[in-house]
Amino acid sequence: MDNPTKKRGSGKTTLKKEDYIRAILECKGNVTAVSERLRRDRQQVYNMINKHPEVKAALDEVRERQLDNAESKLHDLINEHHPTAIIFYLKTIGRNRGYQDRQEIDGTMKLVVVDETEDA
Repeated sequence: MDNPTKKRGSGKTTLKKEDYIRAILECKGNVTAVSERLRRDRQQVYNMINKHPEVKAALDEVRERQLDNAESKLHDLINEHHPTAIIFYLKTIGRNRGYQDRQEIDGTMKLVVVDETEDA
């Protein structure tokens, strides 16, 4: 954190949104790690994320990069013929081709009522 200032009488350092953005990038989007690094509780970090679009954008961007990285690692494992990675990929990305454990029901049903009472 470059040149943070202290609030009078609070004993806490005033942080700028740039400090939060830097910590988010350094901690790869892990909010708990950000809060520990900045010596703020998690709620304060979330408040800053919700209040400042630039801070939220930094969090979204770093999480997207992490997701891209995880997908690359998954593809590496698939290329190395790891059965678990292949099964996971097919059950998630390939589910539209029928690779799934269960059938999903769309919730539309037709109910037919048949009256079988005798009229005597």
